[in-house]
Amino acid sequence: MSPIQHLRRTAPRLQSLLSANPQQRWHSGPLYRNTPKSESSPADVQSSQSSENWQPPNSGKPKSTEPNPHRDFYGSFGFPVLKVALGSIFTYQLLYWGWLKLESIDEEKTKQEQLVDLRQQLVDVVKES
Repeated sequence: MSPIQHLRRTAPRLQSLLSANPQQRWHSGPLYRNTPKSESSPADVQSSQSSENWQPPNSGKPKSTEPNPHRDFYGSFGFPVLKVALGSIFTYQLLYWGWLKLESIDEEKTKQEQLVDLRQQLVDVVKES
């Protein structure tokens, strides 16, 4: 199905969704997925609670005061490690390309030598007959 045919098939459904009553539209937020819009929004509920009692939600992970050795290493040496890795990839690709170029030159030279040899054999066969 071409993209134009797909748009022609879905356009009537999109129009009906867009022209629907705004009170009947569905929220697409992560907390309110597939729930109809109600009179009181979450902002109204949150503002009705006193700000003195409010506490941020617990993420479930305890905060560690110990430094992470991996984070410290890559924080200090991440860029040099990246430079060495990219430099080695570049060097490998450069050497690979050079090797292919030399190999193609060698193959061409070998073919030319074979062609000269075959011509000489042809000349010898013609002289004998």
